[in-house]
Amino acid sequence: MELIDLYNQYRQEEIRIVNEKIFKTLDKAILLNAARVLEMTDKDDNIIFTDENQMGALMDFAIHEMRIDGQNAVDRYIEKYGAENETEEKVLNALKSSYTSLYRVVNVSEGKNMLFLKNILKETRNTRLIDISLSQISDPNILIFTRLLPFPELNMTSGASFVYTDELEISITSLYKKTIGQVQEDIEANKYVIFYSLYKQYGLNMNYNNADDHECQDENCEHEHHHHHHHH
Repeated sequence: MELIDLYNQYRQEEIRIVNEKIFKTLDKAILLNAARVLEMTDKDDNIIFTDENQMGALMDFAIHEMRIDGQNAVDRYIEKYGAENETEEKVLNALKSSYTSLYRVVNVSEGKNMLFLKNILKETRNTRLIDISLSQISDPNILIFTRLLPFPELNMTSGASFVYTDELEISITSLYKKTIGQVQEDIEANKYVIFYSLYKQYGLNMNYNNADDHECQDENCEHEHHHHHHHH
């Protein structure tokens, strides 16, 4: 099987599990709290979106970074329901061992839908990422903050990615290090919040076709969804 076919199989299964299963087990209060933390609520505590990427970020943050007694929604789902089959098990394992970081795009192979990424926050060998939308970008001189899901054969993102021009590498990295240095706990959640707020200030609005994205299925999300795009 071609890697891209395997990717599509995993991606479809991952979207199904996250949207139809894990997200449905998420407490409304957790979702609202996540929106407050990311400053996505109005004065009446409604969740408001100004672009599609915010919805992806909220879901990603709520599912992975909002922990109760050290467990996030993925851990709770695995504990309570577990996997129904082998593919589901692979997806749940990838979600459980997923992690976020800031990456510089080193190389793009558009034909293979593949990007080679250098982890800026951690010394490690370059990561190969398969992502249909990101591999189509016209200007590869970018930084990406994203959550990687490691599968045995490939890496994919969880759908939400924050993109910045690579000219900002030194300034946003030092801003991040300065801010996270003052944080004692919930380092992962705080890392996400910091890069999301940097994205709101300095991010690039990627108007590409999000073939890889999640849609928020919650009624709290839908009717608050404003379809005007703002440019950072």
